[in-house]
This record gives sequence, C-alpha cells and structure tokens, in this order.
Amino acid sequence: MRSVAAAWLLALSCVAAQTIKPGCLPPAPPLRDLWCPGENNYTCYKIPSLLRVPTSGALLGFIEGRKYSCADDGGHVDVLLKRSTDGGKTWSAASTVYSNSTDAPRKEWHTIGDALPLWDAATSTVHLVFTRDNSDVFYTRSTDEGASWAPPRNVSAGVVVNVGRSGTCGMAQPNLAGTCFCGTGHASGLQLQSGRLLIPMYGCGRNKPFVLTSADHGATWQVSGGIACAPNEWDFAPATASLGDSATLLASIRAKGYGGLPSVRLQARLRQHPCCEFLK
Repeated sequence: MRSVAAAWLLALSCVAAQTIKPGCLPPAPPLRDLWCPGENNYTCYKIPSLLRVPTSGALLGFIEGRKYSCADDGGHVDVLLKRSTDGGKTWSAASTVYSNSTDAPRKEWHTIGDALPLWDAATSTVHLVFTRDNSDVFYTRSTDEGASWAPPRNVSAGVVVNVGRSGTCGMAQPNLAGTCFCGTGHASGLQLQSGRLLIPMYGCGRNKPFVLTSADHGATWQVSGGIACAPNEWDFAPATASLGDSATLLASIRAKGYGGLPSVRLQARLRQHPCCEFLK
C-alpha cells in the first residue's frame, strides 16, 4: 500500500495553489507517482480514493482529473481510474470512468467527482457512487474489477431534497455551508452481512451527514437515517467483527466550525450516541 502514498501527496498538494507546476515528484523508491500534474492534459488531480478487491488483490485508484484549474469552484472535472493487479508494483494507464464536459463546438463543463467505491462480496461487483456538480448523485457498477463500467444512472430523486434546484435546495437558509452541496465521504463504504450496502454522504439539502443504502445490490437506493451534526465529510467503520444489521459502527466526522462551532473531528458510536438516528 505504500506504493500509492505518493498519489495522495500529489492530490493534496493541489490544495495549496490553483496553479500547479506540471511534472512528477522526485523519485523516492519504493514510492511511485500515480498522478502527476499535466499528465493526460489535466492541470491537477485531487480527491483520491482507493479500493482493494479482496478476492484478487487488485487495486483500483480513483481520482478527480481537473482539466483547467485545481480550484474547488467547478469546471471541467472527470472521474479517472488506474488499476493494479500486482499489489501496486505497476499500474495501468488512466481510463475515464465518467466525463460530462465538452469544450467544442460548445463549451459545457460539469464537475464529476467525489467518487466512492464499494466492493459487493455477494455479487463480485464494484459499486461506485459519485456526484455531478455536487448537486446530483450518480451510480455505476463494474463486474470485471474496473475494466469496464455500466452506463451511470442519476439516482438523485431518492437522495437530494428538491432535486434540480441547485443553489437553494429548498432550504430556509440556502447559504448555510453544506446544506446544498452534495458529497460523499470519499473513502469506501460498507457492506453488512445481509448484503446491504452503506454509503456515507452529506448535505444534498438534508442539512446533516446521512447514509445512502441499497438492499438490492445497487438496483435501488434509499436514504436511511443520519447524524444530527453539521453536514460534512464523514466515514464509518465497524467497531466489532460482526456486521449484522444491528452492528455497532464508529463514525468519524469532519467539522469546519459551522454556526460558530470550533473545527473538530467527532467520533461517535452509532446506535449508542444520543445524537444519532441510524440504520432503521
């Protein structure tokens, strides 16, 4: 896993500046650069996520390819993927999982990102949830470990409050940070023993972190509770070896000081924490 650490460093370096110098970091074996600014005509790479396929050991490295700017204010952004079948020693060329932007003859840019992968042990499928313009939620799947992907489906109708009203989300306070912005937790989701899929998400007009779930292996998606905290990036992990439907999960939530609150990292034991309503 150390071989992919440089990808995270490169992606995070984009935060510091909007103009990134093309090229890779100096060689530092055994680390290797997966995504270098300027590669494949993308100015910047940001928001990486990594999935290991447990049955084969294949690694799937997803990232946002930001075409013309590293800023977080939208633009031409695509979800890209590199694959490794030898534990990270070598990697495939980059492939595009999904792009929805055109430059000519008519410029129409969309931000495709926040990719969150999840392995389904029951169907040997990689599920991928991502967003478009951080206002719509899309879903696709791969049955060949990322070599090909099904046409993405827009599943916003069951997820986003007042879908299609980007910028207001029907909220009384449309400018409250995080309420209209729709995002995932970036890291992988979780599958329970029942086969139920859990995806951490936040915002989307719901004004809190919430869980996107599927009980039919991605055919349909529903919102199933959340945490009564300010909406922001979050993730969860099992607190015990058991992953039954009554499993205890630990949540890690990033807070940016919404409403005058200090910036903190909250860890809550779901099902036991008094602010939580989770896994109905």
